[in-house]
Amino acid sequence: AVAFVNQNRVEKGFGNSICEVVKQKANGVCQFSWWCEPTPHAISTSKSLTKTNDKQYNEILTLALHFYVNHERLQDPTKGALYYHADYVNPGWRLPKITKIGRHIFYGDKSYGRA
Repeated sequence: AVAFVNQNRVEKGFGNSICEVVKQKANGVCQFSWWCEPTPHAISTSKSLTKTNDKQYNEILTLALHFYVNHERLQDPTKGALYYHADYVNPGWRLPKITKIGRHIFYGDKSYGRA
């Protein structure tokens, strides 16, 4: 679902690439908080996770490549969402809620649902 939000944001012009969208900040705040958290970012860019015999890394890589190559043929479970957050936080957004998947709530922009 998060991959679809990233792709939806690329398609809506939030950035020119998935990487641009992920690294984007608004008013100095990361749009994808996990990118700015020091520990996960350090792990994702370290050599310890990218060893070819690391099962978790290989599974993530396979999933990411599958999405990248096939996203146009996959059904978007977020129904076009551009924003999301965990259900245990309240950012106070006044955006239309689209769906909830697991512990995350997904939103469209203010024009979502209008023809």
